[in-house]
Formats: sequence, structure tokens, C-alpha cells
Amino acid sequence: SLAAGYPAVVLEDFFGISKVEAWWESQSHRNPKFWQHPMLDMNYHQMCIPVMLHGDAAEFQDRDSLNTMSLKGVLMNQDGGQGGHLALASVPKSCTTPGTWELVWRWLAWSFKALLSGMHPAIDPFGVKWPRGSKRAALAGSNILPNGLRCVLWSFCGDLAFYSPDLGQPYHNSNEFCWRCMQDRSLTPWNDFRPRAAWRATVLSGAELADTAQRHTLFNSGLGFGLAMLMFDSMHVLDLGVTLYTLGSVLYEITCRDMAEPNKQECFNILWVRMQEISRELGQEQFITRLTLRQLKDPAFD
Repeated sequence: SLAAGYPAVVLEDFFGISKVEAWWESQSHRNPKFWQHPMLDMNYHQMCIPVMLHGDAAEFQDRDSLNTMSLKGVLMNQDGGQGGHLALASVPKSCTTPGTWELVWRWLAWSFKALLSGMHPAIDPFGVKWPRGSKRAALAGSNILPNGLRCVLWSFCGDLAFYSPDLGQPYHNSNEFCWRCMQDRSLTPWNDFRPRAAWRATVLSGAELADTAQRHTLFNSGLGFGLAMLMFDSMHVLDLGVTLYTLGSVLYEITCRDMAEPNKQECFNILWVRMQEISRELGQEQFITRLTLRQLKDPAFD
């Protein structure tokens, strides 16, 4: 309905239709996301608009949080801001039962499959035909988007707290916490980001990712959706991940290796005072209020 009523806004600002062909041309088929994907049998360079899901929970009152799913175009106009996210479902955690999201996902997967086919479906998510004479029955078989365009679910962005209970993936504190490789916490350092890190040799191939059985509806609806589509948002990957460890490593190098003073606690105290001075010089409104030498030292790298 949005595409029919506001084609310029939806197709260009939301989905970046003018960039689609060039974007697909830039993608390597070595990407495991392409493994046996049904869109490969289509003229996907011109027809398929890549879209992504975002799932997260956020506090909306003192004692509850709201689990929310949204969709946006991968090629969305960056000026679109929050208006580029289309809300799909929102459920308070306090109102959620084991079957709540199972039912929501069944409807969403059915909808994504229709978008991939480009046609309004003739049946509902449970395989039942629409009542004769209904609006749904009248739309069946007609184009959802103009000019035969389709949408392909290309990625899902979230964090482990969302993926674990909702998509059946490992919990962040489990021993085998990663579905993209065979690494586990017994093989240290698992948080090594160097090019020759040991865990890189255990990364699963596209075929292995595709062959890993999954029970969730999203993986079993003919969408071509696989484990390779599960992505992490930048806050968790960078601010609470790679960047966190990188900055910690830099501070460790300065304190424990670059500064000649043998008392490393004294070195750290000097560094901490200088960091606060720089913060004030830059006019930062927010700053780290507490940092200790112990937080910089990871025994795995000693």
C-alpha cells in the first residue's frame, strides 16, 4: 500500500531502488548468503530489493521491556533516519508466552515469502485459501510492488540476547557461543582479532552454515534465509566488542610496555589523569568515570 500510494518515497528513500543493480553487481558470490538462494533463479540484479530485519528489546517502563521487530531497506537513503524503519511487531516481555513469537514469526515468514515471489499469496500462513469474494482473494496472484519488483530478506541485525531465546541460537555465556565457527571458550584467546587468530581456521563455509539444521520458522520457509544472514549491530560488535578490546589493548601497551616506570600502577595513574585532562580539553560532556589497571589486563595476552 505504501509503495502504491507513495512510490517515490518508498521505492527510492526506503529501498534505494536506483542503487539495486549496481549493489548486486558489487556482491561476491563467495558470500555464504548466496548459497543455494532461490533468488539466483530470478533476474535478481534488477528485480530484488535487499531488506533487513532488526530485532531488539528496550525498556518502556520501569519493570518491563518491549521486544520489537522492524524492517528497512539495506540501500535506504541515509537521510531517512528512524522514518526508514517499518514496524512489524512489538510485544511486551511480560505479555509473552512460549508460543507468542512463534505465531508472529509464522505470519512474518509468510509475508517475506510473498515479497520474494513478488505476488500476493492465495493462502494464509496456515495454508487456508482466502474466502471467495474477499479482498485478499481478489489480490491473489497480483504484484505486491510495481513493475514486478521483489524484496529479498538479506540480513537480520540483533544481539545475542535477542538471537538466543527468539531464534534458538547459543547464549553468550555458553561454551560454544558462536554459530559461525567451531571456536569455544576452551580455545583461548577467542577474542583475538588478529589476521592469524586461531579461531579464523574454524569458520564454517557457506555449505556448512546452510546444512546446519535450524528449527526456527525463518530458516524453513523457502526464503533462502540461513545462519550467514544473522548479523550483529555495531554497538555490540564495536562499542562493546572489537573497539572495546582494541582501546583496552592500546591503554595496556602504553601502561605496561611503553612507560619505563617499573610501578605499573603508578604508570596507570599518570595515564588516567592525562585521559581526564584530554577529555576536558575536548569539551566532552560524558566520560568514563571509573577505570582500573585490572580492567586492562587480559591474562590470555600476557
